[in-house]
Amino acid sequence: MFIFLTILLLLPTVDKQSTMVIFILTAYLYTP
Repeated sequence: MFIFLTILLLLPTVDKQSTMVIFILTAYLYTP
């Protein structure tokens, strides 16, 4: 959850493409 919150906080500062990559990485990490 902390990672997700940090991503939400970093959304306006980071580029959209990089945020998409981060979301994909978190999805892979959280999926069993």
